[in-house]
Amino acid sequence: MSRNKSDVDNIFLVIAITLITMGFFVFTSAALGILMKNEGTIRFSNALLGQFGFGLIGGGLAMYIVSRIK
Repeated sequence: MSRNKSDVDNIFLVIAITLITMGFFVFTSAALGILMKNEGTIRFSNALLGQFGFGLIGGGLAMYIVSRIK
């Protein structure tokens, strides 16, 4: 069976979007808990940007490496 490069695996797409959404809510909950515990010594935006950057760089690198495996 031949597949075009433009074909999308719908099941994988739904699973990926679900995991990303759930991860966002878990991160937000944890970050807000830390923010309340430290009484404002840590800014939410700093935690958010740090994790977002880590996710983009680390996740992007992992995605690139896995996409090159044949």
